[in-house]
Amino acid sequence: MQFLLTKVKIKGEDSAINFGNIDTPDDQLGGISGLTVAGKGCPPNGMQSAFGLGKIVSKKEFSVVLIAIRISMYGEPIFKFDGTGVAWKLGDKIINKSYEFVGVLQGEKAYTLTGEYVAEFSNNQMLYPEDQYESGEPIFIIPNDRTTQNVRRHPGFDLSYRFSV
Repeated sequence: MQFLLTKVKIKGEDSAINFGNIDTPDDQLGGISGLTVAGKGCPPNGMQSAFGLGKIVSKKEFSVVLIAIRISMYGEPIFKFDGTGVAWKLGDKIINKSYEFVGVLQGEKAYTLTGEYVAEFSNNQMLYPEDQYESGEPIFIIPNDRTTQNVRRHPGFDLSYRFSV
């Protein structure tokens, strides 16, 4: 299977799951051995199971130096709930600390490069008002984020980690 720039190879039942960049030869792929991933139907609560390999989808558009210059001239910092800078807004693009293009802003909505809606961009933060999406999909919430909800100026759960390194 291939998804964007990542390939996943499973040779058969009870084999290792091998994965890596699409340009990596099959004999050099990283692997997870002794792991069985199985699923069938839909559980009673309607929630699906999933696992992820690798990191967030990113794209290098220009040289790091050029991106750094553009960020210093035109970029706006994106903060997580505790005030730490995690990325930048550059026009309608989200750039992570590795100077990679990791998301798109359409109005006040933030999307991944694959077009998945993540959060609202407001007050230089990536926030979502609930701990699950409207579809019922649960959202991973950092424990300190949950415990500081009542003392913050801007309400909502921080999803900036979905765009950071």
